[in-house]
Amino acid sequence: MQGTAAPCSGTILTIIAAAAAGFLVGGLWYGPLLGKVWMAELGFTKEELAKGNMVQIYGTTFVLSLISAFFLGHLLAYLAPDRCRQ
Repeated sequence: MQGTAAPCSGTILTIIAAAAAGFLVGGLWYGPLLGKVWMAELGFTKEELAKGNMVQIYGTTFVLSLISAFFLGHLLAYLAPDRCRQ
């Protein structure tokens, strides 16, 4: 029955896991893997980045990852509800 949002079981844990995975991949991508290239392309220095409020930056990033995972989960449940029914 397409068109009905049917959340999959374990939705909260799934959303948190998806947000954490995205947060981890982003941390690796903009950190040890391509951090220096990213800083050079945008003209940042380590000193400029150190001045930022890291709690606010990482907190906002994680909250936005949660929101993204929430909507993606519901979109997938909407598009394929037969896979989420128990």
